[in-house]
Amino acid sequence: MNPISYPLSRNHLSTLLGYWQLVYTSRGTVVTRTVASIPDFWGLIKIKQVWQQLETGGNESISASNGALFDLSFLGEWQIQANGLWQWSSEHEKVAKVKFSTFAMQATKPFGISTWSFPELKIPVLEFLQNEALWITSFLDEEMRVGRGATGNLFVFRRHSVSRETLQSELVFD
Repeated sequence: MNPISYPLSRNHLSTLLGYWQLVYTSRGTVVTRTVASIPDFWGLIKIKQVWQQLETGGNESISASNGALFDLSFLGEWQIQANGLWQWSSEHEKVAKVKFSTFAMQATKPFGISTWSFPELKIPVLEFLQNEALWITSFLDEEMRVGRGATGNLFVFRRHSVSRETLQSELVFD
């Protein structure tokens, strides 16, 4: 039933790489609910979108950028991002070790003013604080990707052919 049996195989990287929007996750925490159905936090915080961008990283690795766009009421729109690497071996072309090395934060529309923008603040994660987790990509085709994290949560992503910047300006959720 899976069109690509080994999604992390070099033969299938072109299908795996790109911009993916999170459309569903299992479990009941704030971050792991369906993004479109997350309620306001007393009208103060709204999660507008969650995404993942995967790019070629190097020898059997993929650069990963996980991000979220928030509306923080009177503080405006803010973006947070975790950047790191997926690494795998040719023996396990479904399982990757994931490690994040930097976190970034930026006000994209501070105080709701779209003509303003603050510089991105990048915070490196010290090597001894970087934890590895396993990520299993269980389904991959041209449009959808399903994976399972180390805690057992299921993540469903939908491919987008536009850049993150375009999506932020359009906020496509259909």
